[in-house]
Amino acid sequence: NPVDIQVTVDSSNINSIDFVHHCLECLQTAGQLTGHPEDDARRAFQQGLRTFPLPIRDPQAVELEVVDMLAWYASLPEAPVWLQYGTPEQELIDESGNLFRSDLVVNDGKAITVVEYKTGAPTPAHEAQLQRYMSLIAKASALPVRGALVYLDLKRLDIKQLRP
Repeated sequence: NPVDIQVTVDSSNINSIDFVHHCLECLQTAGQLTGHPEDDARRAFQQGLRTFPLPIRDPQAVELEVVDMLAWYASLPEAPVWLQYGTPEQELIDESGNLFRSDLVVNDGKAITVVEYKTGAPTPAHEAQLQRYMSLIAKASALPVRGALVYLDLKRLDIKQLRP
């Protein structure tokens, strides 16, 4: 994922996803989910505000949108396993030495799930990126590999199988 660095974060550029990614990591570092997705999301958002390295121009304007995304994510049946066993920003290297970075790689001991967080409309490029990451991991692991495209703003989860 190319990093889109913003000087500040406000409601007009929240779809750059940098702050949302940070809050997702805060959701993970908060420990196990409580079963109350909105509370978990609010706690992760507050931690994100305290620890995000860039200034947040209007936290109240951003809060509703981000908490809504995080609460939806925390309510997914997959979320507890992903947050417990996932490694965020996992680096992957192909045969030519090219470096890639997956948003989250989850190894629960039975399978590996590659998770990519997105905003906006699904595109073929999103699936191509996920397939590339899954293929790289499948070459290095005996465990089955699958993928997930998580469209946070659309509240859409697309589970994908590795294509041969």
